[in-house]
Amino acid sequence: MVKTKTLLIATAIILSGCSSSSEKDRMIPKSDETMRDIYINGGRTQISGSNVDQEFVESKQALLARGTIGTPQVMDVYRINQVSTQANFNKLHNPTIYMYFPPKISETDRLPIPAMMTEFKMYDRDEYVFGDRFNGERK
Repeated sequence: MVKTKTLLIATAIILSGCSSSSEKDRMIPKSDETMRDIYINGGRTQISGSNVDQEFVESKQALLARGTIGTPQVMDVYRINQVSTQANFNKLHNPTIYMYFPPKISETDRLPIPAMMTEFKMYDRDEYVFGDRFNGERK
């Protein structure tokens, strides 16, 4: 009797969870637009309405008018702050070594092994030199 009652309650809970399609329709509304229509409209949909489109057009016109009227705005941060783009520290030479393994066939299984290539630096880490004492060589 207890098993039957528990089984009925479990079945009712499972079936009620599967019948929540109205919740899904409320969360994700149906639309007749395709992805192509949304792409052509620039992400604006028919659901969003012409109010959003009008705001978009007005803001676009305001930006264009601001760009043509008045002095051009210089937004180059490096030129405004007169920051040098040259490096203060020179890096010592640390050559990259490339290792190539050609394709071959394995000896035991006769299966093809593809070609591989790897690279690594000759020294463990890069060393930097400050100022004019740079001749590009390691000691």
